[in-house]
Amino acid sequence: MRIVIFSSASPNDLDHLLSSLALDLPEVTVAGVLYETGRPGRPFSKRLQRAVKLLKDWQFIRFVFHKGVAAIHQRLTRFLDRALRFIHAAPPEPNGPPLSLTSIVGSWQARGVQFHLTNDVHAPDSLQYVRVLDPDIGLIYATRILKPALFTSPRRGSINIHKHKVPDYRGGGAPGLWELRDGRSTQTITIHRVVEHVDAGAVLAEETFPIESFDTLESIRLKSATLGVDLIIDVLRQELTGQVVERPQPAGGNVYKGWQPHQIHAIERSIRASRPRWRPAFSRPPMKLLARALMLPAMALRNHRRRRAKRFPIIVLYHHLVCDRRKQMGIPTAEYARHVAYLKRHYRIVSLAEAVALLGRGEVDIPTVVLTLDDGYAANMIGLRAVVEHERVPVTICVCTQHVSDQSEFAHDVSRREHGFASMGWNDVRFLDRHGVTIASHTRTHFNCGASDYDTLVSEIADSKRELEAELGHPVGVFAFPKGRAENISPLAWQIAREHYSVVMSAAGGANAGPAQRPMHLRRYFHPDSLFELELQMQELLERPLPTEPVSGTMTAREPLPASAK
Repeated sequence: MRIVIFSSASPNDLDHLLSSLALDLPEVTVAGVLYETGRPGRPFSKRLQRAVKLLKDWQFIRFVFHKGVAAIHQRLTRFLDRALRFIHAAPPEPNGPPLSLTSIVGSWQARGVQFHLTNDVHAPDSLQYVRVLDPDIGLIYATRILKPALFTSPRRGSINIHKHKVPDYRGGGAPGLWELRDGRSTQTITIHRVVEHVDAGAVLAEETFPIESFDTLESIRLKSATLGVDLIIDVLRQELTGQVVERPQPAGGNVYKGWQPHQIHAIERSIRASRPRWRPAFSRPPMKLLARALMLPAMALRNHRRRRAKRFPIIVLYHHLVCDRRKQMGIPTAEYARHVAYLKRHYRIVSLAEAVALLGRGEVDIPTVVLTLDDGYAANMIGLRAVVEHERVPVTICVCTQHVSDQSEFAHDVSRREHGFASMGWNDVRFLDRHGVTIASHTRTHFNCGASDYDTLVSEIADSKRELEAELGHPVGVFAFPKGRAENISPLAWQIAREHYSVVMSAAGGANAGPAQRPMHLRRYFHPDSLFELELQMQELLERPLPTEPVSGTMTAREPLPASAK
């Protein structure tokens, strides 16, 4: 089956869609992409006339003020970023330049995907491009409303992804905008046939997820993007196998068209005012944190010495759960996205395998960080994926194999009466592994490895490795001790772990310097919930570093972990 994609999506989102199709549905051929780069705007004189007329509208005045404040904030952020990069001794783009349309086109054309870039998808040459491709199906992915001459050109017509429930919310509007305005408890993503009337075609599939207490427009947008690509792949697979079921839409519904930016902004302000606000827990009193922050300028000298010597340490962070429900060890999706975006601007984010290679060579010339998450919560299949797939960053997830088999809750959650936070299953683990997430062992049952019973420790540490390798079909060389403090790692547990794994991770704090040999011990810092504390943690100003190797076979911490760490 050959498809053509009609799109105006960002280069990052388009590349994610193409990559997911290539990985999860290689039977389908993407014949080409018709990409609209942007249409000419109104002349300045008409825009000025319109603005003068709108000056009587209080919503418009507030919108203009908001745009001005946002522009000032953007300038201040750029200034702060430059100052921090000097302190960090980091390059302007530690993770390389962002994906551009030019790089996407070049990369995918080399893999056989044709592109036609235009500022008018309805121009004669655009229509001719689609006819020459001779596709079976058109996929509309983030475009303006298309005309029938275009969407009927593929032999079997076109399908569209609409990130609202139909017929209730047809037309435009960001995911979650109308739903949050109306106090809905769920968000729906729809794929439907394309007909002349807006979003009125037969429904092919729906995906609904709950709107949680800490969800925002940003988190709903991120989740909708991730689950939307999953749904596209499911529908195309059904189209390929002839199993698709069409459900005509009921009569009625609403079509949202013609809303102006200042009107949308007023709705967004109302939504923000009505939603509960998540507040991060601080590990220390604010004055102590401010005192630590005063040391940042002094860190500049240290960091510039490290850059000259190419001897930056690698910071490994761990968290647990990205979700928008109340959870002691959780962080909301939008907040985690903010953290990851900040880290991308100031630090190189690498996979665990890349970090091990860098430490082995002993040369790290850019401030570098690794992101890990413990326990393997099922909710990370939405919140965490939404962030890492949007930001395109590598992560490591440490799973407990018995909990994965049972998809059961964890004892530490049950003891706190936090229910509904089960482990992911094997299908989830295999999916993440296939999509480049590093899977590590975290014992079988989240066992406290401070014990000294040999048979139990072998079962928890070594057997979890065998179970993971049997399910994934490749070696697993990374182990993370649950809880990971001195009292949770006996000398015998440490010995068994090093015998079976090439990389063993603790969670008692500290940075990692090379050169280092395998079996390698990686120390991890807890990923703070506050962005301010995260920066202090990255500069090693919250916890004192530990020795590279355990003392007498045990781990010793000079300073306790934050209260929010398990």
